[in-house]
Amino acid sequence: MATTAIVAEILVIGLQAVIWIVLLAMSIGGVPAARAGLKEWVPLITAFTLGFAYAFGIIIDRISDSLFTAGGASESWAEQRLAVLARGDKVTDFLEYIRSRLRIARASTLNFALITLFGALFLCVRSDATAGQIVAATASGIGITIAAGKVAARIRKTYDKRLKQAIELAPRSQDRAHEHK
Repeated sequence: MATTAIVAEILVIGLQAVIWIVLLAMSIGGVPAARAGLKEWVPLITAFTLGFAYAFGIIIDRISDSLFTAGGASESWAEQRLAVLARGDKVTDFLEYIRSRLRIARASTLNFALITLFGALFLCVRSDATAGQIVAATASGIGITIAAGKVAARIRKTYDKRLKQAIELAPRSQDRAHEHK
């Protein structure tokens, strides 16, 4: 998979994480007042945010991978994946596309859960939201988190199925290549 695509995935994951981190920080410290002259700081703030988002993205990706593969991936699964990746063909590209979607879905599940948690905290301690609004926002966040988790599980199932198919097809395609020589 292209390095640019992986960087983009990690940034998406990290920018989601920045949302819940900011919600947590504002829940604790309050909402900063708008300051005049902030325009001059926008490039620096943007660079700072993107740098931290990338670092947070790496961390959240690893945590979500561990949470979604409780018990860890087996050694044989890892070997099978490496064998398919080593081929470097269109099947490999397709599997990496599925894995990219899986990475985003599982990390989004974790991030959405944390956004919901810290969003509810923020609404409770730093806003004038009504109890009904807080419940509605929290219920929406829980619904989105559950949906993301189901999507991640479905994508993982598809990935495992396609990886197994790729492994089963590999010897046959190699045999056919030897027949043509």
